[in-house]
Amino acid sequence: MLESGSTAPAPHPDPQRGFLPPGSVRHVPLSAPFRWLLRGLRDMVAYPAASLFYGACFASLGFLLYAYTHQHVRYMAAMTSAFALAGPFIAIGLYDISRRRDAGLPCKLGPTTIAWLPNIVNISMFGGLLCFIMLAWTVVALMLFNAFYGNQSPSLGELFNDVVTLRDPVFVFSYGFAGGLFAALVFSLSVVSIPMMLDRNCNVFYAMRASVVSTIQNLPAMILWAGMIVAFTSVGLFSFYVGLMLGIPLLGHAGMILAMPVIGHASWHAYRDIVAPETEIW
Repeated sequence: MLESGSTAPAPHPDPQRGFLPPGSVRHVPLSAPFRWLLRGLRDMVAYPAASLFYGACFASLGFLLYAYTHQHVRYMAAMTSAFALAGPFIAIGLYDISRRRDAGLPCKLGPTTIAWLPNIVNISMFGGLLCFIMLAWTVVALMLFNAFYGNQSPSLGELFNDVVTLRDPVFVFSYGFAGGLFAALVFSLSVVSIPMMLDRNCNVFYAMRASVVSTIQNLPAMILWAGMIVAFTSVGLFSFYVGLMLGIPLLGHAGMILAMPVIGHASWHAYRDIVAPETEIW
């Protein structure tokens, strides 16, 4: 029994109901993304075979999208952007490699391919949300293409030239602005949520709330980090399409194979840096 005048301790917020306790999110300096990239590169060097396997998966998916859509550039452009939006979900295996290395656990490729199983319900729910956002973006992208190109379907080279030379700046701005809004939404929801669900088996709403709060409280660093992700992804996609146009598939695949694992590993370290361990919260 409690003594007279004493009060019961306040109950902890329940993560499974989506409540985020105070102190869950740390503030990080603007330079933090450079530290994450360096750690991500070290993870890839430590486990090159497993890391490059996931890089090859990204490249293979990109090639399949190209194979099915290259004759209709409007679809390829939309699906390429949607593919980039889904990157955080595809990179779960890379998060698990970094998680195991941080914990000093042995890391083999096989277990990382099923790392999502312990929290399959919440990760699947988040995957469904990403799919919905991807579909919405694809519809918007096709509408923009139809509005500016009509029934014409430019070749990949023609589209690339139109974008680089700003032949139609209104289209480039509209497409970039709409794509940026969707990318910002996905980034804010996923920057730490998937690594967090993998690491703590937590509720999807709790993880998304932590991700949005992390983005808002560390906005300068998050803007820089988002820019780095865009830069690395763009380099990978650029080399991919240039390699295909030049008839050098190996060049095209190399950019994605090398770039995507670094970003995936670095994203794990972003989560570890920003979200406080449970032992510091409770």
